[in-house]
Amino acid sequence: MRLLIYEDQQCSGLAPLALMRPVFELICGRESLRKRLQRWFPKLSTGVRVRPVLAEVYAEQHPQISVNDLIGAQEQTTLLVNGRWVPEFQINPDRITLDHAGFVGTELAWILLEPEELKLLCDDDFDSILLRIAGMRRTAEAGGQIMRYPWDLVARNRLQLIRDYFDFDVSNNPKI
Repeated sequence: MRLLIYEDQQCSGLAPLALMRPVFELICGRESLRKRLQRWFPKLSTGVRVRPVLAEVYAEQHPQISVNDLIGAQEQTTLLVNGRWVPEFQINPDRITLDHAGFVGTELAWILLEPEELKLLCDDDFDSILLRIAGMRRTAEAGGQIMRYPWDLVARNRLQLIRDYFDFDVSNNPKI
């Protein structure tokens, strides 16, 4: 399995904070979503899908991460995670199946795709194709919050710091 963190079309709502960095690099709590997911899934190779204007600089800053390479991701099952999602608890890998798509309200938080499904995604219509695929899955409540505006990060920060503190004590961490 592979991990792919993506920016959707609504990432513009997080401007001006996200003008010079991907939304999943914004800090809420102790760390960014990317660092949190890499800590939770240390064995998965990580890729990202960012806005074209950020791709070159991000690839230079993070040479170990595959940037905007959906073709390379098509070789294995891939967990796609919305870059605006701040999860409540550590993701339980047992709940992530090809039958489900994780939503927060009506917004997609995560989905596991087979290599054939990844081939359907294209840059021009990435969000709508992904939502169509997710619409064919059973809905799972992902928990957490989808960040829409910069003040959402500020409002969530206190709670997320507390959750991150307990996240490091794996024995006391309820997993969703």
